[in-house]
Amino acid sequence: LAAATLAGSAVGCTLLLVTPPDAFDAIVPVLIVLAAALLAVQPAVARRVGQPVEGHTGARRFQLVAVFAASIYGGYFGAALGVIFLAVLALTIAEPLKRLNGLKAGLSVVDSTVSLVIFGLFGPVEWGAVAIAAPAALAGGYLGAHAARRVDDQVLRIAVVVFAVAVAIYLAVT
Repeated sequence: LAAATLAGSAVGCTLLLVTPPDAFDAIVPVLIVLAAALLAVQPAVARRVGQPVEGHTGARRFQLVAVFAASIYGGYFGAALGVIFLAVLALTIAEPLKRLNGLKAGLSVVDSTVSLVIFGLFGPVEWGAVAIAAPAALAGGYLGAHAARRVDDQVLRIAVVVFAVAVAIYLAVT
């Protein structure tokens, strides 16, 4: 899964670097809505699909392709990647969500590291903004994870979907 993440993230980063900025501005609201939709429907899909069948070659291929595709998204945009990883993993690995969350975190580190290296070497980076955003993102992720454990799953899911749709609408009209 780490290799699929590395390759997908590299593809996503490359796409971001070679496409015009207007393309990014146009697609970001769509990507946010897609991530929100995936989060919204994941429980229904999981109920309909049932438990993942591990060890099956087709299931493993689907898992690798799904992680690769999610990583392209992560390398290109990144927001809500953890949600997408968690949904993909929950549909392909028969483990409790708490264990999958650890795997999701590991894959997210791979994706972020690839993005950091590629954009650090080849992209225009505002390092002053990075100096502020990076520690804030780490603190927010840490504190958010602790807060999320205290909130009912359904309430959290609804709040995240509503917030994501609101952000997508804001970005689409500005």
